[in-house]
Amino acid sequence: MGEGLALHAEKTRLIQFGRFAAEDRKREGAGKPETFNFLGFTHTCGAIWKSGKFTVRRKTVGKRMTAKLRNIAVELRQRINDPMEQTGSWLKQVVQGYYNYHAVPGNLRRF
Repeated sequence: MGEGLALHAEKTRLIQFGRFAAEDRKREGAGKPETFNFLGFTHTCGAIWKSGKFTVRRKTVGKRMTAKLRNIAVELRQRINDPMEQTGSWLKQVVQGYYNYHAVPGNLRRF
């Protein structure tokens, strides 16, 4: 048989996360629950303001957003002599795609 899947030691760790993580860590004196990055979002434990119920908060990873903005700036510089309609159409697609993926509750500040 071939080799199976293996975990990357630097990227894989076990953390306390979920509905009871804050209470458990407070009892242990460990501070706030840890965060993790997955699929372009930083995931954190949170609570809904009105009800106090547990929720997973997601915000765009800062490094990833900065890199994307730099890539857009480079691409716009390369398209400087293209017709405005063509550049506008391309930019609309990029922005729409970004919004479609990253427009999740609680991520408004990253826009």
